[in-house]
Amino acid sequence: MTFSFLAAWHRWRIWRRVNPETDTIHISDWRLSEPENIDQLLEKLKQGDIKFAFLYTAALDGLLHMKLKDKAAVRKKLEWYSGKSKL
Repeated sequence: MTFSFLAAWHRWRIWRRVNPETDTIHISDWRLSEPENIDQLLEKLKQGDIKFAFLYTAALDGLLHMKLKDKAAVRKKLEWYSGKSKL
């Protein structure tokens, strides 16, 4: 499978369960910093029911590309996310 096909397939799997016209969704803004996106998502979660949320984590994406085998670095970043996710 090519990347574009996989991306389209995943989008189809998501959107067949979520209707952006009727369901409450949140998609992070790639132009904002990770802390801003996390804070924005947490605030929306506190406000009410969200059927679907996508949080783009550029730092984790980059870390996994550069240091996938560095378990300590990956664990440290995941712990950082875990600490940020407390509602």
